[in-house]
Amino acid sequence: PGVEGGLREPRRLGLGAVGDGDVDGAGAGQVRDAEAAIAEGLRTARWPARLQRLDDTPLARALPDGSELWLDGAHNPPAGRALAEAFRHHSLARRELHLVLGMLETKDAGTFIKAFQGRVTRIHAVPVPDHRCHPPELLAGLARAASTSAARA
Repeated sequence: PGVEGGLREPRRLGLGAVGDGDVDGAGAGQVRDAEAAIAEGLRTARWPARLQRLDDTPLARALPDGSELWLDGAHNPPAGRALAEAFRHHSLARRELHLVLGMLETKDAGTFIKAFQGRVTRIHAVPVPDHRCHPPELLAGLARAASTSAARA
């Protein structure tokens, strides 16, 4: 309750075990059944914290009317680029995007942040409790260096 979406989890394909010989000897009907099972699995699998919309949560309810709250665990430059690109083409593309960001110190925060250049309205930098993380002040500075408004949240 209170959450929807998330990219589909690829490991939940709805297929039983198939041996190498089973595919070679399978009839056309069995192949169609397997393809249908794969398609159904991709449509119904869940992958929490990957483009997951949070609706009926205390934080979502505290946001201004018309706002949406999304959660994603992206933490490396390729994931940052994919996430930024998703929000460039999503129905939210014309709306403000505020990014709440905390990152472990082992992650390339500067390259991650650059992916959002020109798309994010403001980065709200936060610490990651109980972990060695980039200080929020550093994250905010990296965002400002990438011409993005930022502050420690």
